[in-house]
Amino acid sequence: MPEGLKNFYKRWNIPLNENEMWTTFKNRTMNSITSELGRDFCLSRDFRNEYLNLIDQPIEHGDVSYPSTGLIAFFYNTPVCHALNNEGRTLNYIYYMEKLFQMTKINQQIKDNLFKEFEDIIKDSGVSISLTKGLHGVVFYPAGAKLLDDKLINDNIQWLQDYPEVYKQFEGALQLYQKGGKLDRSLLDNLRFSLEQLLKAVLNNNAPLEKQSNHLGTFLDGKGINTEIRNMYVTLIGYFAKYQNENVKHEAGYNPKEVEFIIYLTGSFMRLLLQVK
Repeated sequence: MPEGLKNFYKRWNIPLNENEMWTTFKNRTMNSITSELGRDFCLSRDFRNEYLNLIDQPIEHGDVSYPSTGLIAFFYNTPVCHALNNEGRTLNYIYYMEKLFQMTKINQQIKDNLFKEFEDIIKDSGVSISLTKGLHGVVFYPAGAKLLDDKLINDNIQWLQDYPEVYKQFEGALQLYQKGGKLDRSLLDNLRFSLEQLLKAVLNNNAPLEKQSNHLGTFLDGKGINTEIRNMYVTLIGYFAKYQNENVKHEAGYNPKEVEFIIYLTGSFMRLLLQVK
């Protein structure tokens, strides 16, 4: 929903209806998918089957023909459209959207078009999700504060593509968070591992997270980082490692309300490292 309309609703003290926002989001994204991909999904069984396989739906067997005219209308009869249109669970639908960007049969220009259209739809509909381009496609995740997401999530995902193992673990944590529901310790484990691997790569050593303090302090000093910031950074890394060891790694005594904070904290650690490097 456009910002002006949101403010108008607030002025009249009319609460925004979440269901309406998500319905608008789904309808508009389905229109984009139909416009950009409907013809290809109609004309090629291989095209349909690649996508159906990606979303764990039964693939088609045998020949299915569609008229040479009015292809967009016939798209609504394909199993691809049925899977998207009939999915009533929001997270599953977002998962299906994400899988479009993993298709090898969709050219990059169309993927770029979809990305831009989805960005605009998310902004206009007001739904609490965000997306960014990752190593293997587009990543959807729950939206937090826009400034934090832009700097600590989007930028990091772009920069981490030079560190495939780090990227894999950090993106994996975001995907686990995106799924919602009960969060298990693997999300926090992924964050720890991604930060540990990035420190090893940037500092050019093989020390575990708990033993990086001296190396890290020397590195930041050599990059001209202010003493107070340097000390704060090293101290926080120490607390981060202790938190992981005492509450996640062995005892799983973490509070789910802490998870988003740890995601952004990990992003902050990574961003400074990548900036000064």
